[in-house]
Amino acid sequence: MQTNIESNNFIFSNRLDGAQNLLEELPKDKLKQSDWVILALSRGGIVIAQELSKALEIDFDVFIISAIYAPQNDECEIAMISETKDILINSALADSFGISKDFIYDEAQKIYFAKVILDISWLRATLPLSELKGKKVLLIDEGCETGFRVMCAIKSVLNIGVAKVSIATPVMPEDLYHDLELIVDNVYCPKKIDNFTATRDYYHELEKPKKSEIKKLLEESRYYLPFKKERGDE
Repeated sequence: MQTNIESNNFIFSNRLDGAQNLLEELPKDKLKQSDWVILALSRGGIVIAQELSKALEIDFDVFIISAIYAPQNDECEIAMISETKDILINSALADSFGISKDFIYDEAQKIYFAKVILDISWLRATLPLSELKGKKVLLIDEGCETGFRVMCAIKSVLNIGVAKVSIATPVMPEDLYHDLELIVDNVYCPKKIDNFTATRDYYHELEKPKKSEIKKLLEESRYYLPFKKERGDE
């Protein structure tokens, strides 16, 4: 079903509302199996992952991905690097700007140590990524615009050796939804938008969560797998 959104006609009030709408779309009994793990792909995705984890009583972790930008343009994402050092390049965009792969790989190395390692430090207290090999993984974000970030995550978890990979997000473009259906096991999305603009346009409130808010959420969560293991709660 296609949906057209007019100015200020928001679908979700905030991320919690988005999570509740997404929860209604998910096959709850299937996901409550013990071999599923939720992976949040952004700060906003962490908020949604926590709500889903509480409702489904399954664990979650954060999967860290950082963008690589075109020279002198910090809004043009030409590649992504994940915490497992997998790199996904938008070759068409890089070629159109005449950006070499050497530049991209050099930038990826810099960003990995300047950004990804730091994110691992504060999000996971330098603890390793949870064991994912053989698991069924559900990738979560607050929205999915171009699919670039989630495609990098898909590439990474498949390289790890997960058994299945599915995607869940409250809102995404209609055409991207159908593209992703061809790549992963399942795509769960309650609002698929024709003429998609930007994720923020479909939430009344979507301020970036503060670092302190996210740290508190993770420290207090019963389902955040890295800290759960550290506490010996498994």
